[in-house]
Order: sequence, then structure tokens, then C-alpha cells
Amino acid sequence: APYNLFGHMRNSLINKVKSSVTCLTPGCNQEWSMNEMIKKADMTTDESLFFEYKISLNAIFSHNNDISECPNCGQFCQRQQNTQAVRCSICSPKKHEKQADFCWDCKAPWVPNHTCKNRDLEAIQKILNEAPLKTLDYSKIERVPSKRLCPNCRTLLEHERMCKQMKCPGCQIEFCFSCLTLCVGGRLQCTGYNKECSVAPVQNAFS
Repeated sequence: APYNLFGHMRNSLINKVKSSVTCLTPGCNQEWSMNEMIKKADMTTDESLFFEYKISLNAIFSHNNDISECPNCGQFCQRQQNTQAVRCSICSPKKHEKQADFCWDCKAPWVPNHTCKNRDLEAIQKILNEAPLKTLDYSKIERVPSKRLCPNCRTLLEHERMCKQMKCPGCQIEFCFSCLTLCVGGRLQCTGYNKECSVAPVQNAFS
């Protein structure tokens, strides 16, 4: 029943702080996908967003490597059983008949018989996907990927310390490491160096 499943989800994700929800049948440890739970528990949009956030957060805290950000909306998505095709439950309803699937490795839209075209870019994408999240000094912005591509020349950079304003050693362009907005005249265009701004999703090395 929807009510029992909803309570089971609350117990698993909030009380036990698990990063997945398994079948209620005794002896069955099959994990349920988020899309299945949304339908079976008859969740509202707000409820589904909340539980997706909890799954993402719990997985991050448990160092789950099966979590990645959707390249379109930035929502954390969980892949099932090491599959390469990942479906974003936020973007999919907006696509109507076309599901918003993407490749786990390269972040490109998923198509039948998909293969990643460039192994070098695939390696860079893997680095971006697995980069630890950090809190930036001064601005105290949380959950910022510690590795980014320069938005101008695509050089791979790592944030070590200090403020969110980063200067690329390759092209000398300055930008905000959090929202990736380019600086103008050496000045941040989002907010001050010690102020919060948005956090851009993990970048797509193939775009």
C-alpha cells in the first residue's frame, strides 16, 4: 500500500540514514528505483524531491560511487546495478515521450548501443564525476566540486584553498569556482568573494 511504502521510505532514509530502499518482502533485498517508489507511494512532487534529496545526501555521506549529477538539471541521480544508462526522474517528465537518460561515464545523452567517443575526455569526465565536494573558504559555500574545467579554455583545475575566485594558469582568465561565472576586469560578477552564490553542476567534458 502507498502508506506502508511511504513509512518504509521514511524509516530507511531518515531514521536509518540509508542511501537506498529495499523491498519490504522478508528475505528480499532488491533495491527499488526512485521512479518505482514515486509511482507506488503515490508521492507528490514535493515529496519526491525531498526523498531524492535524502537519497543523494545519504549516498554522499556513505561515499557511494553510484551517485552522479544530471548534466541537464544538476539533480543527483542513482544508477541501478552498475548500468551505464542513468535516468533523471526530474528531467524525464519534462521530456514527455522521450526519457532523459544519460551516460554514466561521459554524460552524453543515452542512445541504444551508446559508446563514449573520446577516451581522454572520458577519463577527464571520470575525474570530474568523482571529485570530492568541499566547502569554500571565506564564502562558506557548501558542496562545491573540488575539481572544475576552466570555462574558457577547459583546463582541468583543482580548488585547494582561499576564496572562490580562481585564475586559470593556462589562459589567465578569472572566474568563480562555484557558479563558473567569468570575472570582468578581475571582479566577480556573481557576488563578493566572501558571499554565497549558486553551485554549478558537475561539468560535461564532452560539451
